[in-house]
Amino acid sequence: MNRTEKAKALIWTALKNFDEEEGLVTKLENGKHGYHTQLSGKIHHIKDSANMAVGVFLLEWKEYYAQAIKALYRVCDIQDTDKDSRTFGLWPYYLEENLECMIAPDYNWANFVGRDLLAICILCQDKLTKDLEKRLKQAIYNAAECTVRRNVSADYTNISIMGCLTIIAAGELLQDERLFEIGKERLKTLYEYTKVTTAFSEYNSSAYVVIALEEIARMLVFFKD
Repeated sequence: MNRTEKAKALIWTALKNFDEEEGLVTKLENGKHGYHTQLSGKIHHIKDSANMAVGVFLLEWKEYYAQAIKALYRVCDIQDTDKDSRTFGLWPYYLEENLECMIAPDYNWANFVGRDLLAICILCQDKLTKDLEKRLKQAIYNAAECTVRRNVSADYTNISIMGCLTIIAAGELLQDERLFEIGKERLKTLYEYTKVTTAFSEYNSSAYVVIALEEIARMLVFFKD
């Protein structure tokens, strides 16, 4: 199975498990995530729903555009939009367990979900209504602000790279000079740190090296500067 066929198979699986009533993708979980949640059973996934929408639009599966649009509205609805909240801009893992009920909210989700929303606004804008585009851009701004507030160090390699991606791409898309400059400075710090260490340092893990390369490749697609 080549890369395109694998992508199509993953998106098709997500569509088969799409809950029309809730507008989200479902999946069976065994409750072994541990640190962030131990929820189990058939659960509605936020990240998988955003990812499904990206796949449907990029593959131009027009017969499923309605499901993709419904999922994107639901993802926007579920984000924490309270600017005074410590989890502002963040998403929970599941519809069934909000951020307050999680064992520990996963701040990485601002990037994991945010990058999918960025992909849609940057690569698939022609498929969006003005209203949905406005909602997505607000969600992207919120996710970028969450990432700015968190400010992970350069040695947290994969999330540092993803954070730079989220903030810079959001700055360009939203024409927000503040976000853009913050993102550029963090990317410069990451670059200088990696020159000193001579490699991606996080855990010296082959899995994280792949993630790092994927996110750098995504930068080359998203960034205009």
